[in-house]
Amino acid sequence: MAIQWVFFIFFLALLYFFSRTTIQSLFLIIHMIFKNTKLSLYLLAFLFLPGTTIHEVSHFIMATLLHVRTGKISVWPEIEANGHIRAGHVEVAKTDPIRLILIGVAPMILGLTAIYFIGESFFPHINRIYSADFLPLTFNLSTFLGLYLIFEITGTFFSSKRDLAASIYAAPILGIILFMVYMTRLQVSLDKDVYEVILMIINKINIYLAIGVIIQFILFLLLRGVIFLIYPKKHYS
Repeated sequence: MAIQWVFFIFFLALLYFFSRTTIQSLFLIIHMIFKNTKLSLYLLAFLFLPGTTIHEVSHFIMATLLHVRTGKISVWPEIEANGHIRAGHVEVAKTDPIRLILIGVAPMILGLTAIYFIGESFFPHINRIYSADFLPLTFNLSTFLGLYLIFEITGTFFSSKRDLAASIYAAPILGIILFMVYMTRLQVSLDKDVYEVILMIINKINIYLAIGVIIQFILFLLLRGVIFLIYPKKHYS
């Protein structure tokens, strides 16, 4: 199962890079067209509204479950001091590090769950990618809707430095838990059916994350190409 977790972390790292670059590039292109920062932010918010809503609501739900007070909730993007676009935010009261980490990774937990069910609903045959009866994607309205939803959710996994920091802190904790589970499995045999179900779910999530990476990568190339054509010297000198 170790290789599945390696791919899982690898895909998340790629999504972090491409998604943030995609948001920045989209804002830059929209701003080039309309020459209005506020309008550009609102258009960007509209494009990412479903994903941003899921992201911020997941913060709110986790904070509520952990009995941490919340304040203002916004799904509208803002420009941070370093120039990066933050898609939205939820004000959360100060609390202990463990609860802050759980609140920070909540969008990933809910997002991965959503991606799994979206994949199962819109791409029921793609999980047989390694099988002889694998059926390739047929591009119709349902397929495009599924791809759009995956793009929305994977594009808003990491909307701020706080989310990234939470993921970084959570990674070693997850690693320790997995190591303990692995060591336990050496002594106590895990039920074969349970093990196969877990492995199947991880494999499916990795396939859906890979789809998100491909979409983000294609958009990355297209958007950077458009920026280069519009204003090559300013952004590539």
